[in-house]
Amino acid sequence: MFGPAYLDILTFFYPVGNTPAVCLTRNLPQHIQGHILLLGCGDVRNILFTLYSEQNLSRELEIACCDLSESILARNIILFTLALNDEKGEKRHIIWNLYYHFKLDKESLETLQYHSRKLVLVSVSSSMHEWHSTTYGRLLRFCDSSTFERVRALWRSYGTVDLDEEEEVAFNDILEKNMRRAQALKAHYIGKGQVTTGMRSAAPLNTAFLQLHISRISTIGTMGVRAMTLIFFREPTDPLLGFHLATAFAPLSKEHHSISETLSDTSISIVVKTAKLQFREWCDSFRSWSSKTLTIRFFAGDAIAFSYALHQKRVSSTSRLANIYRDIYHLESIKLHDEDLAKRAPVQFTVIDTSNLIDHLGAVNVLSATSVLLVENTPSSLYTESLVRREINYEAYIQSLLCGDFSTMTLLLDLFPLEYRTNASTSSATDEAMLDAISRLIGPEEKPQMQISGFFHGKHFVSGEHTWRIKSVLVLWAHSSSMNASHRIQYGGLINPIWHIGRTRVL
Repeated sequence: MFGPAYLDILTFFYPVGNTPAVCLTRNLPQHIQGHILLLGCGDVRNILFTLYSEQNLSRELEIACCDLSESILARNIILFTLALNDEKGEKRHIIWNLYYHFKLDKESLETLQYHSRKLVLVSVSSSMHEWHSTTYGRLLRFCDSSTFERVRALWRSYGTVDLDEEEEVAFNDILEKNMRRAQALKAHYIGKGQVTTGMRSAAPLNTAFLQLHISRISTIGTMGVRAMTLIFFREPTDPLLGFHLATAFAPLSKEHHSISETLSDTSISIVVKTAKLQFREWCDSFRSWSSKTLTIRFFAGDAIAFSYALHQKRVSSTSRLANIYRDIYHLESIKLHDEDLAKRAPVQFTVIDTSNLIDHLGAVNVLSATSVLLVENTPSSLYTESLVRREINYEAYIQSLLCGDFSTMTLLLDLFPLEYRTNASTSSATDEAMLDAISRLIGPEEKPQMQISGFFHGKHFVSGEHTWRIKSVLVLWAHSSSMNASHRIQYGGLINPIWHIGRTRVL
């Protein structure tokens, strides 16, 4: 892939999301198949909420999940398989504990160990091809054998036998030391500030949520704590931020109120029960979708490298390797599962969601790699999100996002920024403005987040007989004007490159 490598001295672990779940097919017409690519997929909230929103539709859904951390994929598959097995809903509380609690009770830990051993037994004596023929594998598939082997190794570590008393004391001591080290590094690189982003999850009833004075929740969820020596949790790691919490405060009538507590209850318990109720409904929807046309695929590696590997498969008729490496730190080429790609797996998508990768990798890098994967002649959609404030307002941010004139660069990328062109949006920025004002009052010396969601359409909106003639001139202009540009990401005290001259040549 194009671009210089840099040393990532601080690796964060993102076990749960910090923004409310969204429906990935919200702008996709109902008659179009949902071929969805999730880059930096993170936790399962967006997948589950999409299935919940689509439960009355009958279209096919193919979801490809890519994340740099195989730990994320391993815990997601454990949740999916546990939800499939829990047909009577008897283990909902255990599934919640496993996914969202930092420390597990005895029952939850035993369930994790038993189920992990079960997954290992299903996969240890079989290849990836044989896994795909199992009950789980027909729904949950792997894009390559390396991802399969990495995830299986994590399952094996989760299913290890119980530690004796002395080993447990030693393990807990190591865990506590690593937690203190993570907190110290967080304070050094990120700083100390109040966590007020929970207001997003309670919109539009933000003020009611603020009355609880919630800054963070101690029962955060993750697994794989045995490998925490070099992995640190990203603040805020709060399981409630991924849910829609306004229903906990809305003045609903009793027959429509889904929580048994009275409306006057302002304790944290009603917020937790709201999240658990949504989680239960989402898992039930996923279980009902398992008998429909649903497939979820997994790939562990760099998002941009995976995008180029998919593009190579689309344009090449041979099965040769593309010589694209899994990430910048390993000399392992990506070898996608040819049989699955030949029969079923899409290499072009009607929906691409890039999470907030532009904060880490740069917008030009991400968009140039993903725009070519959108299905042509279809109202396909590409979503981006940014949480890091780099400019004073939204207009300045948009103009600096692509290291050049925004209109020109989106034309070069074959993208149509619908909300930018129409000056209209289906989402409100009022809540974000309120959050910004409150953040400045709480800590005026801190730099608050600024959430900006990008929505682009593909070639369906930008095709025309003169497009390529215009682009040929603009490419020369962009190449010459960007030679002296110096754009960098500054994230957590670290400065990383977000643009490279090779990206212009890709255009």
